[in-house]
Amino acid sequence: KGVDARLKQLSVGNIDPIFLRKKELLDDLVELTARVKEKQYKGLVQQLEKAANFHYENINKPTGAFYGKIKFVETSVGGYLPENFDDNGQRVSNPNTSQTSSLKLSIILAIMSANQDRGYNNRYPLIADAPISDFDPLKKKSFLIETAKTFHQSIVIIYDFLEGDSERTNRFKPEIEKIKELQNAIE
Repeated sequence: KGVDARLKQLSVGNIDPIFLRKKELLDDLVELTARVKEKQYKGLVQQLEKAANFHYENINKPTGAFYGKIKFVETSVGGYLPENFDDNGQRVSNPNTSQTSSLKLSIILAIMSANQDRGYNNRYPLIADAPISDFDPLKKKSFLIETAKTFHQSIVIIYDFLEGDSERTNRFKPEIEKIKELQNAIE
């Protein structure tokens, strides 16, 4: 505004009204662009929140335990932070590790599913090292099924489908029955 005021003082003589009108239109266009950009950004955040809650529910609901709802809360600097809220709209102040992990994993799944039309789930595999170590067996299974639905490729390192190998000390082998059960659930 200061520069604009100084520029107005520099002009000598009459300014063609057409140029003044063009300047007004350009100023309006700049303002409109900023508002549209902000609205689009908020729309994308809402889309991500909806997709994250879809995955969050699919992972947590089968357990029967409380899990809440993900909301993206705007920060003072214009960004967003995911928070867990209960059914009364109150922020969950002390979520357990399982809730926090499933919230974060749900956001990753949401980013991919929200971009399926762009083929991101074909180009980017999920590679994770023990992301579900604090989940109960039912929640682990729900997460793996949700991952299989979202990603075309994934590498998730877990130990839950291993059993001690009686033929070799300190070695493990796959628990074939559990793996078949998981495979059937995914298919």
